[in-house]
Amino acid sequence: FASGSATAGVLHHVRGHDRIGAHRVNSSEPKASLGYWLGEAFHGHGYMTEAADAFLTLVWGTFVVDLIEAGAPPENMASIAILRRLGMHYVCDRTDFTANRNREETRAYFEIHRTI
Repeated sequence: FASGSATAGVLHHVRGHDRIGAHRVNSSEPKASLGYWLGEAFHGHGYMTEAADAFLTLVWGTFVVDLIEAGAPPENMASIAILRRLGMHYVCDRTDFTANRNREETRAYFEIHRTI
């Protein structure tokens, strides 16, 4: 945490390259980012919703952040449904570098603000 950022969250190696998690909290900004990837064999079981919900609980209880944001490809309706189930609201589309695909991609961004 001395460098100003930390990886926090729920990270569970399921099998091979299938995984849940990859989350970042930056202490210099009052926000956190939620990111995830889940192998297709594990879709439709609620794993990501459960893991992401646990991440939100961890961040709100551990870090001083005002909001948590997450992005998903606009065509990925399953990921967008997860973000909405978490109470996140659509903010905008923007193009960012996507590390797991090693290229720039447009993502739909959602956020949730801390409630008092």
